Amino acid sequence: MLQVVLVTGQPYTILSRVQLNSVRRKLLIKLEETTDLSGAVPTFQESGVRHSHFYLSSATQESLAWLKSTIDNMEIDGDGDEDTLRLQLVIPAEVPRLLHAEVYISGPPREIPKFTKLVKAQNKGLHTDRWVLDISSQPIGGS
Repeated sequence: MLQVVLVTGQPYTILSRVQLNSVRRKLLIKLEETTDLSGAVPTFQESGVRHSHFYLSSATQESLAWLKSTIDNMEIDGDGDEDTLRLQLVIPAEVPRLLHAEVYISGPPREIPKFTKLVKAQNKGLHTDRWVLDISSQPIGGS
């Protein structure tokens, strides 16, 4: 029962190493609290980072229910722009995938930095630093 941790409302956000460690630490605290209460102890098969997302695999349906409840009520510190990030647990099929996108910008090459700055400002989770820009292309319909 593989599950993936995402930021609620920002499914493309990649958690930093510090944020991942915070999730792990908070899960361990909740697990210890559950054990101290002599309740049913959740069991897991594995966890790790795969395709830039934190995943967990629970061993039983009860463990999955505990994990979903715990993650869905968890908040972690954002990195600068946001104060806190609320988390959610989803199945891998619910993780959105953006494989490739192309954007053509007309105008002189000096406009590209302005465009990327504007797009990044309007889309907080978009990583324009990962973009590959090809400014050698000629505009369509040029003379």
